[in-house]
Amino acid sequence: MRSICVLLLLLFCAVILSMTTIVVQAQTQSWDDRSDFSLDKNPNGVWTYGYLDKDGCFAPYNSIFNLGDGIVGWAMNDDPDFAGNVTINTSAKTVEKFGIVWEPGQICLHPGLFGCKVVFRWTSPVSGTISLNANIAGQSKHGAPANVEIKYKDESVTEAVVEGFAGVGEYKSGRFGDEPEQDFSSAIYVNKGETIDIVVSDTQIGVVGHIAINAAIIVTEKG
Repeated sequence: MRSICVLLLLLFCAVILSMTTIVVQAQTQSWDDRSDFSLDKNPNGVWTYGYLDKDGCFAPYNSIFNLGDGIVGWAMNDDPDFAGNVTINTSAKTVEKFGIVWEPGQICLHPGLFGCKVVFRWTSPVSGTISLNANIAGQSKHGAPANVEIKYKDESVTEAVVEGFAGVGEYKSGRFGDEPEQDFSSAIYVNKGETIDIVVSDTQIGVVGHIAINAAIIVTEKG
């Protein structure tokens, strides 16, 4: 009888261990552009910050620049204007500079000159269905319109024009424009190594200095 009880106990433990293993394997992964942002390397894990030139060729940014007050970012060859840039507020306070507003931890995408488009790229480390959630908001008080496109494998998933100022925190009261903010959510099947791009460009010549698009992106592997 004792041996039977011991055997049943071992079998019970084996079932529990097996169930635990299954649960662990089924846990989903999640990637957040804000919490994952790096000023040390680019590409940084699944994220790459870069630009598309007028011929559609992608290149990652290769240098860091500092605007002061905690606003730092990535650009090409130490020039934040020509090929655009990606900035983040590393301070604990909301910062306004050049008519652009960053809340703490907020990322802004700024397109470049001569048709250069700024790109925030996610490269899938898995094969399977992922959930993509993005909040795209104009954070320039100039309110200049910007074209925002989400692309999967170089094919457009959705495209919208963001026009106006969404504002954050105390600046929310200054919100204006026809489309200052857009939300996007979609389930997409990806293969490992495939890319999803958030692409921001100007809609008219001469306004790129007045464009700042906040892109809050969360990608979650669906279990």
